[in-house]
Amino acid sequence: MFDVKDERPLKFTIFDLTEISNKGTSLSDCVKLKNNHVYHFAPIQKRYSFSHIVILEDGVAKVFRSINCKNKGDSLEDVISYLSQKLKDNSDKQKILDRVKNYRKYGIYTTVDTPYLECS
Repeated sequence: MFDVKDERPLKFTIFDLTEISNKGTSLSDCVKLKNNHVYHFAPIQKRYSFSHIVILEDGVAKVFRSINCKNKGDSLEDVISYLSQKLKDNSDKQKILDRVKNYRKYGIYTTVDTPYLECS
């Protein structure tokens, strides 16, 4: 489902929730992955757009999977709890946490045939 061509995401988007001007879409933008930044990854097709939150930590990706699908992956509460500790000395902590809480605002979604999310 996730693929990259010419350094751009295909059929998914990446939005940096730490630095919102940094994003990757199939159409034009190319995201820069930065240490200690928080990213929202999601497929563009809404029915399959399970949201993943990724934190890049010294070249290692900490991944919270399918946070928008109850009982299918990690929860938003797991992400907030983890980031609350990780960002305790970050002056932008509250802004970042607010963006994480509203992660679906940072994405591009299309609907084909069915307007619902298929978590099963």
